[in-house]
Amino acid sequence: MTRAVLRLRPGVAGANAALVALPGFDAAVKLLAHAQRRLSGRITAFELMWPDYYDAVLREAGKRAPLPPGSALYALVEMQGADPDADAAPFGAMLETAMEGGLILDAALARSQREVDDFWALRDGVAEVNARWSPVINFDVSVPLTRIGACVEEIRAALSASYPALQCAFFGHAGDSNLHLLAGPIDPIDPTGHGIESLVYGIIRAFGGSISAEHGIGLHKKPWLSHSRNAEELALLRRLKTLMDPKGILNPGKVL
Repeated sequence: MTRAVLRLRPGVAGANAALVALPGFDAAVKLLAHAQRRLSGRITAFELMWPDYYDAVLREAGKRAPLPPGSALYALVEMQGADPDADAAPFGAMLETAMEGGLILDAALARSQREVDDFWALRDGVAEVNARWSPVINFDVSVPLTRIGACVEEIRAALSASYPALQCAFFGHAGDSNLHLLAGPIDPIDPTGHGIESLVYGIIRAFGGSISAEHGIGLHKKPWLSHSRNAEELALLRRLKTLMDPKGILNPGKVL
């Protein structure tokens, strides 16, 4: 199993980072394993951007393109350490061997903290895309790492068939099996968003994923919780809730 990678705060001083173009999702999984192996598990971010997201953030947010559009997939790879100067050589060597092995098609290596920040500005340009595509639905889901690529393709095909005018963008913290989807504008295609949600969460359930990866259940995802948790698990959650909060005064109405 590929080790999960935590995304730390973007642009932290002391980081070596690269934006790389990949031939496909299988190459991304292999690159993550290769990077962790070569760098002794010190990769601290592995952020994937599908071309729909990469194109959208360049177009809508006006970000600079370190690599030309047109690749099947992009990854922001980062390693943070106490001695970034000493880390630079092994980080560069890892990228070189990955390119020689056909895992990387093209790469832009950050030469300064400003360039590291510029890479992260691409990954975090979702706020501008959100504003341009409003009203939107943001999905925060999780799928087993090796199945993310197939899941993205199935969701994209299903949304295209049912809502051909809908714009979609896929990205996420792939090392943590975390996938984000931005879809919009939903007016007048699906004003409540319920049809889009039903389609996406149904596919997530079929892939053995979770309807929430980072941002919890709250009220909005409450109707879909059974897509990720079976009846026995939900019953246990209710018993624990009753045990710890018999009067129902702690965050009432949320999750359960």
